[in-house]
Amino acid sequence: LSNENLFGVTDIVDAAFTRAEQYMVMKDYVNARKDLGKVAGVAMSAQNTLISLKVQNKTGDTYLDEDNFKKAFSAYNIVALRPLVIDKELAGMMSQKAKNDVEASRPMVEYAIYKAAYCASKLAFADEVTKLVEKYNKNFATGRFVKQMANLPEPVVVKTPAPETKTTKTTPKK
Repeated sequence: LSNENLFGVTDIVDAAFTRAEQYMVMKDYVNARKDLGKVAGVAMSAQNTLISLKVQNKTGDTYLDEDNFKKAFSAYNIVALRPLVIDKELAGMMSQKAKNDVEASRPMVEYAIYKAAYCASKLAFADEVTKLVEKYNKNFATGRFVKQMANLPEPVVVKTPAPETKTTKTTPKK
């Protein structure tokens, strides 16, 4: 995940992340999310933004694999909302590490914008799709997902079963 030592627990983080990925291969998303949650906790304690973003995207992947577009959208959108440009005022308040993290996070943010747009499209969240496509085109005009962003899927039509009609038996009064 990183060459940086997270308070001496890098091996534990790597092992938990690897195990989470194996659970995903086995389609055991509940256990994958448990391990991802452990990694997220350590990453947050260590203030490692890059690992936190990677975990958030992987969590979105678990929900997307289950066709849970709402939860997947929520997970990806957390990363997609991350700023990609540092304005001059903000730059003066940021450490060099934070500035480096913004640049290093670009591939993860690009992925999250695409996946969030995909989920938003499936959910018929037209306003969100528009915002995400605009952000993608502004920041990744020649990015990895240009073709996919131009061909987002149609919304999922959820078929609601017809309401059941209750038939009541009436018994004649005596």
